Amino acid sequence: MPSTDPTRTEDRADFEQVLEQGLNSPRITEALRTHTAVSADRLRAWALESRAAIAAAAIPEYRAYLEARSARHRGTPSPLGNGLGALAVLLPALAAAAAAVFLVLGYGFRLLGVQARLAHGLQAAGWMAVAVATAAVLLGVVGVLVIAVRNRTSRPAASGGERVAEARAAWQRALLERGVLPFLRHQIEEADRQPE
Repeated sequence: MPSTDPTRTEDRADFEQVLEQGLNSPRITEALRTHTAVSADRLRAWALESRAAIAAAAIPEYRAYLEARSARHRGTPSPLGNGLGALAVLLPALAAAAAAVFLVLGYGFRLLGVQARLAHGLQAAGWMAVAVATAAVLLGVVGVLVIAVRNRTSRPAASGGERVAEARAAWQRALLERGVLPFLRHQIEEADRQPE
């Protein structure tokens, strides 16, 4: 068995919770009542000292739990994605505002008969901004439709949080059944074999 604790520091509290669950299980409490050679406090101390060996009994479930946790973190929206979403909303609005300003100034100069060359340039820039705004709106609509279709067809059976909770529960169950309880029973039996 590995000599170092396979559980991460943030999961040590879960180990201690499972240990308490084991110590309070009917079979262990009954064994402690009938076999007085060891106390619950002493068993707890031994289990904490042997955490690495106990945790090794549930390594496959622990790895599945870590993978589910990692997958959930990878699935969270990135700041870049949020920035692109904001750009998709702002670009059509800014392009439309620019188009309005350029067209009003361009046609205003043209009506007044001043700066004909500038008026023509402003009108061209205004119509170009109209084209950019229209293209941005169309691309935004297409993007929303693609995302909606993708989410509807590939929606996972359970959310990332549910998968993490299920994997955590499976790890804790395996830790209790294959690690903590056998360890506690063995320690009680060993204490009973020791000469008074």
